[in-house]
Amino acid sequence: MVAFVRTVEAMPGKIRDVLVAGREIAAIHKRLFGTELFVGTAFGGKVSEVAFIGQYDSVQKIADMLSQLNADPAYQDALKPLAAAMIPGSGRDQIWQ
Repeated sequence: MVAFVRTVEAMPGKIRDVLVAGREIAAIHKRLFGTELFVGTAFGGKVSEVAFIGQYDSVQKIADMLSQLNADPAYQDALKPLAAAMIPGSGRDQIWQ
């Protein structure tokens, strides 16, 4: 089992917008894959950071998930408000085992 963690940093005053968009993305993830995508905020470190955390059977499953998400029109629509509320270039992906 591996964990995929994607973090983004919200622009000042936009953390709520990032969380709302994140919850929509989590719902799309649930619809497509049947599994939960946790969306949470940091309470140590950067307080404007939001994490998306999912668990998968392998790194290949993560690659497949990302490919399928990127092909989904609803996901593409959900990214628009997220992109408007996050600091450009702040995204970071990590894979944990």
